[in-house]
Amino acid sequence: MALPHNGSKHRAAAARTASPDTPLINTSEDSTMHLLIALAFVVILACLAAAGLFMLRGNQSEAGSKRMAWALTLRIAISVLVFAGILLAWKLGYLQPHGIPLGA
Repeated sequence: MALPHNGSKHRAAAARTASPDTPLINTSEDSTMHLLIALAFVVILACLAAAGLFMLRGNQSEAGSKRMAWALTLRIAISVLVFAGILLAWKLGYLQPHGIPLGA
């Protein structure tokens, strides 16, 4: 069983009064958050691939090194923003932890 979090009391009360067919979360907000996170990960991978291509080209010029450094810096910045965004979304209730099932 997952540990309770900020919205668990309200969700537990809603679960007792809602019908079995009624979802307990707003699926449109949930899917929007998942889409934004997936899109950010695609951008992170694209920045990493771009930096790899700049490195593999073997161009040791100043411009090639700056482009690789810029791509890696952008990747790190986006990663930090995604992490902070996930924490903020969890704190505001847009993302709900599912917990690890017992016995798994």
